[in-house]
Amino acid sequence: MKDRYQFVKLDGFKSSVSLIEFGVPQGSILGPLLFLIYINDLPEATKLFVKLYADDTFLCAQNDDPLLLETEVNCELKKVYDWMRSNRLTLNIAKSKCMIITKRKNTLPIELKINSVTLEQCTSYKYLGVIFDKDLNWKPHIEYICGKITRSVGGLALLRHRTSLSVLREVFFALIHSYVRYGIIVWGNASATALEPLKILINKAVRIITFAPYGPLVLKPIYKELEFLTLHQTFLLERGKFMFKKKEKSTSNCHRKLF
Repeated sequence: MKDRYQFVKLDGFKSSVSLIEFGVPQGSILGPLLFLIYINDLPEATKLFVKLYADDTFLCAQNDDPLLLETEVNCELKKVYDWMRSNRLTLNIAKSKCMIITKRKNTLPIELKINSVTLEQCTSYKYLGVIFDKDLNWKPHIEYICGKITRSVGGLALLRHRTSLSVLREVFFALIHSYVRYGIIVWGNASATALEPLKILINKAVRIITFAPYGPLVLKPIYKELEFLTLHQTFLLERGKFMFKKKEKSTSNCHRKLF
């Protein structure tokens, strides 16, 4: 891009016009692709495990010794910060957080810093729509999903007297099943106790759609009639699809090497 200028307007006052020497317009088609190309070599700047998704960056390290972990991560974070400065990228340290995932009950406190600023340590963090917690029991994420679909279950109760079964099924898939399906290969293997509130909500939605009575009732035939998958069946299906894609990709890479 060339011949682009910018200025700031505040309370009716305008700043002088400055030439934009680099960058792309926000909302452009090429913007995301060029940004990915721009930050593509970040993993080469550090020994930390790096996961990039647009401008969300996830860094991970592991060590049985907390003191060694603290030293290693702080050293690598400095490399990351230096890389960002050299590439004219700004890191929002206030929004950057760290989380220690461990099953140990008594662990030494770890202090991680970026540019001499201590990172806030959290017990759970939402990353790409999935809430990770320090124990990986997935209760915060399951509670989050329950909160989202509770309103939709209530909506089904209002709609069921005013529309057809086919429309109710569409509403279920759009506003309930979509939340359940997202990321389930990560959190779907949580304990039965953690998953129970979500199962109850889904069963409630199924009862509402079919006008099934409350109380002891075998819901399996109703799920089959509606062509709905249970929570566990959804987990098995999504996990199977994921493994199939991984195997297919691995086989494809093997064929390319042979030829």
